[in-house]
Amino acid sequence: MCLLETVESKSKANSSSNLTLENQQNSQTPLEFEYKMPLVWIDLEMTGLKIEVDRILEIACIITDGKLTKSVEGPDLVIHQTKECLDSMGEWCQNHHEASGLTKKVLHSGLTEREAEKQ
Repeated sequence: MCLLETVESKSKANSSSNLTLENQQNSQTPLEFEYKMPLVWIDLEMTGLKIEVDRILEIACIITDGKLTKSVEGPDLVIHQTKECLDSMGEWCQNHHEASGLTKKVLHSGLTEREAEKQ
């Protein structure tokens, strides 16, 4: 069963919102469904994309209902990293995190990774 068929069969049981998905033949099929559970959205800003070595700089979280209406805006945590850590970022990260002001916030943050984990 392909993803589209799975969503279509679930959509018959729960109808509320209208969405359109593209199937493998690039034709559009209207779907109606509603998620019953809240959705948790987590956004991470990191020193790079290699999760084995790169560090988290910022964590943001929001919770929406099944219709994507924001119900809770969670913590926005900026985690301290050393200047050496920030200097080892790739060019893209250095440029974008500096332009957004995140680099400065990270250097001035007193929040450690361990403290952020506890929150």
